[in-house]
Amino acid sequence: MNDYPYSDLRENFAILVMKSKFELAQMSVEEKKVQRFQDAEDECYGFINEYPESKERKTAEEYIKKCKQYTKRLKNNRLIKYRQLEWITRSQKHRQTR
Repeated sequence: MNDYPYSDLRENFAILVMKSKFELAQMSVEEKKVQRFQDAEDECYGFINEYPESKERKTAEEYIKKCKQYTKRLKNNRLIKYRQLEWITRSQKHRQTR
């Protein structure tokens, strides 16, 4: 896309990049999922800004919705795991001081 910025296929390439980033996020290891879903969401917004009349706009909007859901869920899960670990650590310290 950088070599041929005015190509007739530019929109098709943008669609492939958008879909690829979303699929990469879905298939990523847990540690990388949040960042990759955020990257995919950014790519979708960029696609919509660049091609607001595209037939793939609905796909981009659906990906954005899913990215937000995944990111929220993953962040909540990490917070829960952190709190559980914190509770376990406090419990162990409490037992040791007895």
